[in-house]
Amino acid sequence: MGRIAIVHAQDVSPVRVRDAYPESQTQSFTEGELDAETSTYFPRDGESLELFAVTFPPDAEIRPHAHTASEIVYVTKGELRLGSQVCPAGSALFIEGMTLYSFRAGPEGVTFVNFRAELGSASFSKEQFMAKRGSAT
Repeated sequence: MGRIAIVHAQDVSPVRVRDAYPESQTQSFTEGELDAETSTYFPRDGESLELFAVTFPPDAEIRPHAHTASEIVYVTKGELRLGSQVCPAGSALFIEGMTLYSFRAGPEGVTFVNFRAELGSASFSKEQFMAKRGSAT
């Protein structure tokens, strides 16, 4: 039997990254990453997909990293700068799993919605990614 789950914005509480993780896990994070707020919409009750919104403060730098799962990012406010590409509100990005990337929030910050079709996607720093890649050869 099918199921529909609805999550309203007022049912989601933003969590600041700095407050959500122990210091031992955030030592390599930038100040902008620590000051980001994440709002998780799914999963909530056994859903197999992941959807969350992230807000980064102005000019926040996000360190190079990779995820095991592919993701779609949709910019809803501000702009995301990916290398020389500027992605304003209304832009969408597809990032294949195990792609190393970094970005910067625009001068007014950035808010985006992130969708992943896999739960529990692991995240790797640039160093971890390079070590993993080196061990695969």
